[in-house]
Amino acid sequence: MDAVAAEHRDPAAFLDTLDLESAAQRGAFVRAVEQLSTHFSKKGDGLFPGSLPVLFPCRPGT
Repeated sequence: MDAVAAEHRDPAAFLDTLDLESAAQRGAFVRAVEQLSTHFSKKGDGLFPGSLPVLFPCRPGT
């Protein structure tokens, strides 16, 4: 449960303290976006696989 709670932390709090002038903070932002992408993938692939054809329908020629 701790991992799930950590993945659902308040992004507004993170963004409120973010200083993009700082290289370390820019790195933290990139890591946060990567974690968010991973989180969405887990949900899409594991929890909601039935939604994939709706969200990403096969189109002729693709």
